[in-house]
Amino acid sequence: MRAQLADAGFPVLGEGAPGSGPKGMAWSVDPEGGDTEAIVVRGEGAGEAWRIDRRSGRADVNGDGLRRDVAEDAADLADRAQLALGQPVCLRWALSAERPALVSVEALVPSPRFVEGRWRLLTLVAPDEGTVAPLSIDTLDRALGAREPGPAVDATVRRIFARPYRRQTPGAPSLGRGRRLSRGATLRRSARVAPEVAPFITAAHRYEREAPGALARREVVRLEDLSTERLLAEARERQRLVAEALLLLDDGRRASRAALLALEAALGPLGDDDVTALAVPRPPRARRTLDARLESLHRAESASGRPDIEARRELRGALARVRPWGIDLAPGPLGNDDARVARALEDSPRGGAARERAREEAEQRAIARARSRGFGREATVRAILALARRVARAKGGVSDAHARASLAFRDAALTLGRRLVAAAVLERKSDALYLWMEELADALRGEPGAYAARVRLRREDDARWARFEVPRTLGDPRDRDR
Repeated sequence: MRAQLADAGFPVLGEGAPGSGPKGMAWSVDPEGGDTEAIVVRGEGAGEAWRIDRRSGRADVNGDGLRRDVAEDAADLADRAQLALGQPVCLRWALSAERPALVSVEALVPSPRFVEGRWRLLTLVAPDEGTVAPLSIDTLDRALGAREPGPAVDATVRRIFARPYRRQTPGAPSLGRGRRLSRGATLRRSARVAPEVAPFITAAHRYEREAPGALARREVVRLEDLSTERLLAEARERQRLVAEALLLLDDGRRASRAALLALEAALGPLGDDDVTALAVPRPPRARRTLDARLESLHRAESASGRPDIEARRELRGALARVRPWGIDLAPGPLGNDDARVARALEDSPRGGAARERAREEAEQRAIARARSRGFGREATVRAILALARRVARAKGGVSDAHARASLAFRDAALTLGRRLVAAAVLERKSDALYLWMEELADALRGEPGAYAARVRLRREDDARWARFEVPRTLGDPRDRDR
C-alpha cells in the first residue's frame, strides 16, 4: 500500500528517517465510532486527538500537541490516501518541509456505530451491488418510505458508504439463527408459508403483465420536445413506476424470508451461500435465453482465443434495451457500445446459468439433509423448496420489469442533465444521477445551490468507498445480526 501511494505521487518518508518535526497517526475514518465524515489525527505522545470534518477540512474537535494547520493537513493526507486505495486507512506521518508526509500505512477496519437507530444494508436483487447513485437512493426512499406509519420525517433509506442502508427495528427475525423444530411444529410452520407468499406472487405476476404496457406509453414520449415542467412531471411518473417495482421487490424479500425460515424450521440453520442461492431472483424465460447466448459466445471465444465480431454485433442489437439487474440507476443498456458487450461476456460465467446451478445444488443439499433427519421431512422440504422457487421466479419477473423501468427513468434524468449542462449548472449529463429529484427540480428552476460541487462530493464518495467491504448492519451492536 505504501508503494502504491508513492507511485501515485504521495510524499513518502523512509521508515528509518521519519523527519525532525511533529509526527503522529491519522485515521481516515473515526476508528472507534466509525463515523465516515470524521478524520481523526493524534500527535505522538499527545492526549486528546483532533477530529476533522471531512467535508470542510476543518477541525471540529481540537486536540493536543499539534498546530491546527498540521492536524488538518495530516487529515487531508489520510483522506487522499483512502481515495487512492479505495478503503479506510490508518497511517503514520511525520512533518517534512512543513507538510505531513507518509511514513507507513495499513488498512483500517472501523467499527461502525455512528448512526442513530439500526440500519441494514438493503438487499433486494443482489447482496451488495456496490456504490449506488443518489437518485437511486431518492427513489428507494420514496418507495419504501411510503409504508412508514405517519408522516415520513426521517429517511427510510440512507446512503452510507455510498451504499443503500435501510432503517430497521430491533428484534426483526433474520436467517442464520433459526433452529430445527419437531416434525409437528415443522408441518404447522410449513402450512403457513403458502398463504404468506401467495399475495406477493399474485401481485408480481400482475405487475409483470401490466408494466410493459405502462412503459411502452412512456417510451414513445419525445423527452426533448417537452417543456421543463412537463419533463419534470414525466421524470416523476417514471420514478413512480420504478418505485412500484422496488416495493414489490421488498415484498419478494419478505416472501423469500418466510419460505427460508420455514426451511430452517425443518432443517436447522442454512449456510449463507445456500440462503443467497435459494433467494436470488430467477430470470424469466427471455432473460434466461439471453444469458445462455452470452455464456455460449463466451465459451466459443475462449476456445478460439479471439472475439467473434459478427456474433458480438448481433448480440449488441439484442442488448440494445437490456441492462444489468439491480437497484442502481447508473448502468445503461448493455448494448450501448462494444465495451459493455465485452464486459457482459466477461461476466457471463457468473451470470444466470451459474446462479441456477447454485440454486439446484442448494436444493439438493436441503433434500439430502431432510432425508438424514428421518421419515416425513423430505416431502415437507420439497414443498417449501417449490414455493421458494416460485417466489424466486416472481422476483425475477419484477426484476426484469424494474430494469426496463429504470432505463426509462434514466433516460428522463439524462435529458434533465443535458438541460442543466446547457445552462452551465452541471458539468455532464450523468451528473443528474447524483442529485435528488427535488434538487433537479430546484436546479432547473434556477434556485442557487452549488449543484456541481454537490455532485463532485458524491462522486468522490463513490471513489472512496468503491472497494470497501461494507458491514451488513449499523447501529447498536447489541441489536446486530450475527
